[in-house]
Amino acid sequence: KITDDVLYNLEIVAKLCKEANIPMMTFVSTMCYGLGTREPWSVEEIRWQVMNELAYGSIGIQYFCYFTPLGAFTDECIAMIDHSGNRTDVYYDVQEVNREILKLDEAYLDFKWETTKLISGSTMKDTNKAFKLCNNDTSKFMNLESVEGTLDTLVGCFTSKTEEGREAYMITNFNEPTQNINDEVSVKINGAKGALVYINGEAKDVKAKNGKFDLTIDSGNGAFLIPYK
Repeated sequence: KITDDVLYNLEIVAKLCKEANIPMMTFVSTMCYGLGTREPWSVEEIRWQVMNELAYGSIGIQYFCYFTPLGAFTDECIAMIDHSGNRTDVYYDVQEVNREILKLDEAYLDFKWETTKLISGSTMKDTNKAFKLCNNDTSKFMNLESVEGTLDTLVGCFTSKTEEGREAYMITNFNEPTQNINDEVSVKINGAKGALVYINGEAKDVKAKNGKFDLTIDSGNGAFLIPYK
């Protein structure tokens, strides 16, 4: 399961890094490390971890672990490289996600994190437990008028490092990726004519309809949206 404090922990570190003006770096789990944990079962579970960390402004992703520690944990806990030096399925999943974020970094690194908003999905019956521990920012941000999602959604809010008044958003499908459900998200940004939208590292020019963008965010995925007027 997803631990209840996963976003709470990200929120604490993101805010402290912002206050201290130091880069935030995080790690992604690629293996089990004792009772109650397991290795990722799919590329979507690797991507889910990365996208949600990017929504909190992480600029460095580490993977725990690359080589399976010798004499540590249990024999069943295998990382990206097993005890014999062989690549595992998780190795190739990480490789795929790394290729995507290396294409994204040309845009993502031009911006700095400001805050992350938590959007409860319209089809969800209860408030996500991970949302309850966080101090959700409901104040207005830049030109962002509204965000609606069918599933629980994260909206990382960013401003340009070099161009005043320029904004960007990392929007992620926070739903448990093993459920394999897409998130239908509607984003309204005042004055926006269109946006450069990065998904899986590929950029597309998406036109807005009266400032509104309708996006389908696949299970475990995210979209980095840079609006323009």
